[in-house]
Amino acid sequence: MLIMVGTMAIDIDHLLADPIYAPDRCGIGFHPLHTLWAGIVYAGLLIVPFWKVRAVGVGCLWHLCTDAIDCLLGGLMYHDISAQAFFCKFGAIMEAMSFTAI
Repeated sequence: MLIMVGTMAIDIDHLLADPIYAPDRCGIGFHPLHTLWAGIVYAGLLIVPFWKVRAVGVGCLWHLCTDAIDCLLGGLMYHDISAQAFFCKFGAIMEAMSFTAI
């Protein structure tokens, strides 16, 4: 559980943005740890044979998926449309997975 909560640390990349917070900006594709390439790395963590590493991958992908949903619900424009599809597809896959199977 603490590992999953710890994956919220990927929001540290918000400190690199100027301004740090903008209510009308979608972070997907804007912040370095919220890009398609970062999502691919997080997905790659799912194949590592250690459950703690896989839990980090699941947590990071879930974080990105919830951020993408937040952008959708807020009507915000994505900086990277392909990232939206990627994160939401992985979110659906992770939701279907049992965490105990990891």
